[in-house]
Amino acid sequence: CCSGNALALCLWAAVQLVWQVERIKRKGTTIDTDWLEGFAKNFGLSAVINVQLILLPVSRSSPVLRLLGVPSEGLVYVHRFLGIGTALLLATHGALFLTAWILEGKLVKELLAWPADDVANLPGELAFLASVALYVFSRPSVRRRSFELFAYTHRAAAAAFFVGSALHWSGFLWFTLPGTLLYLADYAVHMRASKARVEHVRLNSGVLSLTLSCPPLLRGGRPLQWVMLKAPSISRD
Repeated sequence: CCSGNALALCLWAAVQLVWQVERIKRKGTTIDTDWLEGFAKNFGLSAVINVQLILLPVSRSSPVLRLLGVPSEGLVYVHRFLGIGTALLLATHGALFLTAWILEGKLVKELLAWPADDVANLPGELAFLASVALYVFSRPSVRRRSFELFAYTHRAAAAAFFVGSALHWSGFLWFTLPGTLLYLADYAVHMRASKARVEHVRLNSGVLSLTLSCPPLLRGGRPLQWVMLKAPSISRD
């Protein structure tokens, strides 16, 4: 498992490196503010592509993931790994732009810029703060201590990130549209299936048995398939 994770990390890093090198070749090697801003845009576009990939593991019912045969625990790792990688790309994207603006002497003006027909920087900064909140509240120290806090802040911060990113650059919507539609479809399936109720509970020889009603949407399930149960005394989510 560790070797597989390391291989995935190296592959992801190699793809990002090749992408950036190829884009740099097109920009030339003269380092000035235009070069910095062009390099920053490369990292921003790379981050947007990674956001699209992040949405795929979130969709547990995705036919793409079923075709690849990716297990549920693998989805969590991929989602977490891509999330951290995307946050690093966004941080680099912002740091390069900040450096260019400082050199040009227009830092405050650019930080507050929100033009109607161009890239709006202020919503992008708010989106980055939302990505920081996503990272902080998804740490094991928070998630294991209060799962409800993690779940609610994760969804709220993710929504804020998407809104801020869309206001920052309108192309964000089109790049992430496939993954967004997959997530919404998966969420609709989850909400429909969540209407199932436990009909009987029996404790026999230390074994707890639950009898569940099965809505038509879940019929035809496979052995060892994952089923999510909500225990109100533990979590209201």
